[in-house]
Amino acid sequence: VVLQVLVVPDWFWFICNSHFLTWLDSTFHSD
Repeated sequence: VVLQVLVVPDWFWFICNSHFLTWLDSTFHSD
């Protein structure tokens, strides 16, 4: 499983992080 994670390409992590940060921003800063 750990090796499988390591093989994930950088662009995939970049997209996931971007969506995650956007979700965080909209969740905690939405008044």
